[in-house]
Amino acid sequence: MARYIPKSKVSILQTTGNEFVIASTNQPYKGTYMEISDGTFFVGNDPQNPREELLKKKPLSISFGVSRNNSMYRKLKRSVYDNLSKITPIPPSKPKPTTEDYKKGYFTRYFCVRANENKNYFEINKETYNLLLKQDPKYDFSLYKIGKIKWVILEKNNQTIASSNQNLLNLKSIDFPLIQALFNNLEEHKPLYTEGGYSTNDTNVIPYTGYYHIHPENGYAMEGPYHVSTKHKRLYLISNTTTTGVSLSNTQQSSRTPNVGSSNTNRTPTPPSSPGRGGY
Repeated sequence: MARYIPKSKVSILQTTGNEFVIASTNQPYKGTYMEISDGTFFVGNDPQNPREELLKKKPLSISFGVSRNNSMYRKLKRSVYDNLSKITPIPPSKPKPTTEDYKKGYFTRYFCVRANENKNYFEINKETYNLLLKQDPKYDFSLYKIGKIKWVILEKNNQTIASSNQNLLNLKSIDFPLIQALFNNLEEHKPLYTEGGYSTNDTNVIPYTGYYHIHPENGYAMEGPYHVSTKHKRLYLISNTTTTGVSLSNTQQSSRTPNVGSSNTNRTPTPPSSPGRGGY
């Protein structure tokens, strides 16, 4: 039975095939997926028609089994066994930019890949990166190469987000071939953008073009790429009508982002609006 999911509860993302398996088949999944606010994941990008459920891949556990050969190995190689039995699998992670990151226009992303191959990259958080950098015995640091990249999330100096990140990936690929398989969405974490689909006035249509965000508590659209404590304008969705040309709608919907050359640009749904003027 299909499950209805409100758009305000959904994030549309991409996976390279290293994060999820399809729940019904346990097969790896690569492509577009929906992250729901309750922590579940589904194939596709249509909240009204979610497809197969996705499950996060479980890290491979380090187990020596109970066979006779394993028991003999433990006796003969006690030091090796003792060291390996204490190792924890490296946990994948996908941190998101904070408000402070949006103010800067970029944030740092961390990743690792097995040292003996140039594929199967996965993203990690800053804490895991620092432990691997310090060669903490918690992880088998000798098996992995780690790296970090400055990821652009706001346009600067008339250079698009996609082109900025492509240039950064080109430089990073010198030391990390095929790194773009991990960061294949050049506009990932880009703020919402409208090309005039919203108005800054709730009675007269005054089109607004530029970045906007969703109020973290009240759920309506507001000007600017991130929320701030100082007063800033609330936005009202403009909907086309057959009688008056344009009007203001009480129902929020997705606004498209500008075409900046990336085929992986996602459309991010926005939650329902509520009446009122201004906001914080």
